Amino acid sequence: MVDNGFGSIVMVANLKMSPACLATESFLQTVAQHLEPSCSADVELFKSFIDSFRAIINSSQSDTKEISIAIRGYGYFADPCRRFMTGHDIRFMFNDMIQRSEHLFITEEEALFEDKLSHLPSFLDALANILRQMDEVSETFVSSLEKLIVLLMEQYPRLAVGHHSQCYRALSKVMMSLAPHAAVLRSFLSHITYQGLIRSCSHPVLLDEVAISSDGSVVGTSGSAARPRSYLDYMQLWYHMVESPHSEGLQLQWSAREEQKVVERTLYDELISSILKLLDKLDLSATRTAGLDGEVGQSEPSEDAPKQGSDVVGDDMGTLSDPTAGLQAKMPKDFQIFLNLVDLCRWLLPRVRTHFFGDWVLAFCRQVIVHSSRFPLVSGFYKLLMVAMKICSKTSFFK
Repeated sequence: MVDNGFGSIVMVANLKMSPACLATESFLQTVAQHLEPSCSADVELFKSFIDSFRAIINSSQSDTKEISIAIRGYGYFADPCRRFMTGHDIRFMFNDMIQRSEHLFITEEEALFEDKLSHLPSFLDALANILRQMDEVSETFVSSLEKLIVLLMEQYPRLAVGHHSQCYRALSKVMMSLAPHAAVLRSFLSHITYQGLIRSCSHPVLLDEVAISSDGSVVGTSGSAARPRSYLDYMQLWYHMVESPHSEGLQLQWSAREEQKVVERTLYDELISSILKLLDKLDLSATRTAGLDGEVGQSEPSEDAPKQGSDVVGDDMGTLSDPTAGLQAKMPKDFQIFLNLVDLCRWLLPRVRTHFFGDWVLAFCRQVIVHSSRFPLVSGFYKLLMVAMKICSKTSFFK
């Protein structure tokens, strides 16, 4: 009877009627809150709902709206899971959700993926709720979760604007669910920030000036449809991830607020660490394509330069009014990532959690100066130093 009744509810909520969808979610939340393990009828009711959610998600006949409601149901029933299920059962349920998520969003065909992308935040929200009930988190679970988060970050520009708020909330909840596991949280954030930066900055460099609002949205355009995809399409994502304005709506208890502070600090540290790590990985050396006499040559690395070479040529190439004339990047893709990364940092870092930067001033500036000494013609390093000084001035670091 429960299966038939819930199926009818899902059919009503699937008629593109937002009041029906809200009523369904409110119904599921209310049922989940009032279930008692001491009551045999409640135990049967709980099992029936879980079986219904699983059947809808696993059925090839379910459309995306039905799947979305079932996913939310999983999330709402995560809290009763600890009371009604063993630790083994909870891990099984989480693993089932992870496997289904990977099937839907990672292995599906492109056409099907486009239709289901909007439901990825719902999956992550439900996974976060279930994860919160687990005493131990295995590396396999975290690895699968990292894939889904990185996928969401990569595909963020394709996500409808109406789903952005849900995306930010899901990211906050996933991070908060890992807060009790400090080592796992740090490893997780290290991976997603590094991979997220690479995916955000691996697009063509913008040649035109673009105005950006205080929250990272692009001013004066209709979005990515009006121009090629660029790092600008990820600005709001990074701002909301690091600044976490959306986490205020999570109704956190005191202990959770303390965990939130840990998440905020760890996320910021891993972001800066990932920026420096990416700078280390990039090959910004260059070659001289033609000298004054028209001969093609290549700059030789200095003794203390890394193996990839130096982008500065000696006096034997002649005196040039423009020292960059005739230079070509050995790894154009690396330069592309670097230029986008610099622009991303110039906008983002002075706006988010600047009070945390004090502990990074020495390491950040030292590493940037080392890179600038190796590649003195690469102006992006001086721009990064300007960012650091701007933050120091804002936070009165030198006073």
